[in-house]
Amino acid sequence: MRITTPNRLCFFLALISVLFYACVAVESQSILSVDKHKGVCWVAGREEITQKEIDALLTCNVNWISQTPFGWQREASSSFIGTNFLSDRVWWGESDQGITQTNEIAIKSGIKTLLKPHLWVRNGWPGDVEMKSDTAWQNWFSNYEAFILHYAELAEKNKIEVLCIGTELQKTTTHEKEWRTVISKIRSIYSGKLIYAANFHEEFEHIKFWDALDYIGIQAYFSLSNKRDASLDELIKNWKGPLSAIERVHNKYNKPVMFTEIGYRNDAQAAIEPWTWPRDLKEVPVSDKTQALCYEAFFKAAWNKNWLTGVYFWKWFPHGIRRPEASDFTPQGRPAEKIMNVTVAVAREKNLLNQDEWRVHLINNNAFPIENTIVASKGYGENAGEPQRTSTLRHFLETVPANTTAVVESIDPKIFHLNNEYWVSYYVGNQIYDRRFVFVPDSICENNLIFIKELELEGVLHS
Repeated sequence: MRITTPNRLCFFLALISVLFYACVAVESQSILSVDKHKGVCWVAGREEITQKEIDALLTCNVNWISQTPFGWQREASSSFIGTNFLSDRVWWGESDQGITQTNEIAIKSGIKTLLKPHLWVRNGWPGDVEMKSDTAWQNWFSNYEAFILHYAELAEKNKIEVLCIGTELQKTTTHEKEWRTVISKIRSIYSGKLIYAANFHEEFEHIKFWDALDYIGIQAYFSLSNKRDASLDELIKNWKGPLSAIERVHNKYNKPVMFTEIGYRNDAQAAIEPWTWPRDLKEVPVSDKTQALCYEAFFKAAWNKNWLTGVYFWKWFPHGIRRPEASDFTPQGRPAEKIMNVTVAVAREKNLLNQDEWRVHLINNNAFPIENTIVASKGYGENAGEPQRTSTLRHFLETVPANTTAVVESIDPKIFHLNNEYWVSYYVGNQIYDRRFVFVPDSICENNLIFIKELELEGVLHS
């Protein structure tokens, strides 16, 4: 247990290879870890889903999903937008009924929804949409307005908390006046928060209506290398340029940033062109290692930025992947998923004297043990303007079996006003993984307590 002395409080590598182990870094205390969107892009399918498919996300610390229905354009210059509102041929997951039921099931597990309608453009992509006359532009915006207002009504009816008003329509977003009109009409019928998902290549820097939205959204497929087999250090270094550009936009509009999509294929060229569809690649070897390194670079370089309020990883198949041996974006069934399921919690329980005691627990939700685990813990921050630090303690856990927990240490509530940091290093087979978890000041409190089923206790679960 850490205790206090009169003058000071006495009592691992800060990285994440993949999803949602990290928390807010010291510099990033304006957004608490419990507030960040830890999301996946939910792939809508033909089949209905059940609680089982949603609950699979909980072991990966997912707290948001994006749901994506589609509108259709026959060609990029067509002002006509087809919809699936009344079609009986639409896949269940993309239908209004499917969106509604998926949201209802997700809510039962504490998972929220970002509704993110897309346009599917035949023989192209949304970034190609461009009209050839002023009249055509007027017609396009009128049709798009009808399309997006339908989903605004659906989102309001189902209390969906965030609506994405458009995705990668970069040749349309120069029409600032028209987009502001669309936003105003959405606001008139929808009470939730709004975001636009801008393409990573220049679009997000040129949009002028960010001030009318609640978030700056970016489809964050930034290139991290120009060669195969790039090192982790190189991948991290190459985040510097994109992060600087994003920060300039954030500072200009003072809006939080959301990565509405980010993802990496499990192949050797994943870091070179993350946006490329697997079917467009020829003779590129599968590489789970490259995928995992790209995830790790993201968490090291970007996740802890104070302006980043969340991320959605492309993509997650509710019923599992069909061809696990092939290149794809999903981390499911790959090393990227295997290290998604370790986290830390601070829980309250009764000791032998029937007094409240707070303990820190390591939770291994994997289907395999983690071994030779070292947990380094410390507290740091300020009290009445004076810096305070605790001693650093190190704990060794030889084996944490599959789907079990282990007590790391007791913790004194007197230091909950500090950053309480846990650096966790462990082995899975011959591979070592490092994680950093920080409970920022006053985040261990009554308002953040939830029932943690792995512990059968109330506590604060790190994401």
